[in-house]
Amino acid sequence: MDMEDNKDILLNNLFAEAAKTEIADNGFTRKVMRRLPSRAERMSRIWTCVCTVAAVLLLTYFKAWNFIFDWAVNVVCVSHNIDWLHIIPLILLLPTATMLVSSVFVYCELKA
Repeated sequence: MDMEDNKDILLNNLFAEAAKTEIADNGFTRKVMRRLPSRAERMSRIWTCVCTVAAVLLLTYFKAWNFIFDWAVNVVCVSHNIDWLHIIPLILLLPTATMLVSSVFVYCELKA
């Protein structure tokens, strides 16, 4: 039994030394690990799908489409009273600013 303990100790020492040795991969491992989706991202996607399906089922069950349609009709009917000349630049500016900020964020993430 003492011989097996020696073998275990020798094996543990061998593996401990091997674990300290780094193989040069020019950042390949880091790049691969960065591209793999994390567990939190997968769970977030699954949770988003579940909530979307639940929302559609609830909207269908409670016949909320009628309320949404009525609301849309009211918005269209009231929209002739809106001064569109002052609102159109804002409508164009918000998505443009959002896309610009998103693009800068994605660029910074890819560069890192």
